[in-house]
Amino acid sequence: MRVWPKRFWIAALWGLVATLVMTAAMGLIALVGGGRLLEPIPPVLVARIIGRAAGAATTAPAVVVLALVLHFAYGALASGFAALTTAHLNVWRGCALGLALWAVMVVFYLPMSGAETFALASDPLFWVTSLGLHLLYGAAVGGLINARGVIDALAEGRIDIGPLDSYSHDLLKHYHPVLAARVRTIESTAMRPIPPLVATAAIGADALARLRDALLHTRDAGELAAPMARLQLAGFAVPDPSRYGALAAIADASAVTFEDL
Repeated sequence: MRVWPKRFWIAALWGLVATLVMTAAMGLIALVGGGRLLEPIPPVLVARIIGRAAGAATTAPAVVVLALVLHFAYGALASGFAALTTAHLNVWRGCALGLALWAVMVVFYLPMSGAETFALASDPLFWVTSLGLHLLYGAAVGGLINARGVIDALAEGRIDIGPLDSYSHDLLKHYHPVLAARVRTIESTAMRPIPPLVATAAIGADALARLRDALLHTRDAGELAAPMARLQLAGFAVPDPSRYGALAAIADASAVTFEDL
């Protein structure tokens, strides 16, 4: 059975938060803009699609509940998969994700939801509100799935708690002490090895040996003293592979607990 990496679940959690932010904005727009603005929002589109497929009313309780579940699951999964396919998410890449999801909605979900809703595409307000909401979702996702994004969100009061690895925290304290002083550590996980530097399996033994030798000698290389100091690194080591058993156990686990997230 495939076990998704922790990065996926963390990103999915932030995606759920971002979807909550987007949905709250939808509700606010619906309240101040009247019933006309309620139609384009994704949960309503999903409810219309389900209603048409099941031959049920869009406002039926079961349809509404299922539409909301699918809406939030879609936002969470989109964020999780984005984190798996992008090494470093930021606000701009998050907005690109939001733009892509908006395009999918316009091309596929809007026509599937029925002629009444599809007719809203002729209203300029539809394009403005629906695109803006998706960009809000993307900005929320991209702004949180990285160490600096989490710290900024904490410092600005946008979130109350967030995960941060110890190495990123050390760099933050070194380069941005004032910002670092605005957050505090409330709990730490058990100590685990830092992610290793790995090479492709096809690399030759000689090349691998030279790479290892070069990394091991960075500790004593005077010309590398400055960049090593900037990276807050004392040197590199070749660890016993068994020390990574804790990480392997997490990868092999059948489920990810809330504490591990």
